[in-house]
Amino acid sequence: MAIKTDTEHAQTLCTCDRCGTLSVTASADGRAPKGWGTGQLWIDVTLSRQTHVALCFCEDCFAAVLDAPALTLQVAAGED
Repeated sequence: MAIKTDTEHAQTLCTCDRCGTLSVTASADGRAPKGWGTGQLWIDVTLSRQTHVALCFCEDCFAAVLDAPALTLQVAAGED
């Protein structure tokens, strides 16, 4: 997960999912630093069960992510 709340040290740790840049904020509120972008990767496991993963992007990568076309991948199990 890209955003982790560290209540023990009263900080939030954010790691960019594109380049790996790490940023630490001065409050444990779970919010990304100013200028960073967040989103969710939705995974449709079955028709009845969906899950998602939080994503976070630093200022440098956020613009590139916004310009990238949306991508949908479909994976289906084949019959043997």
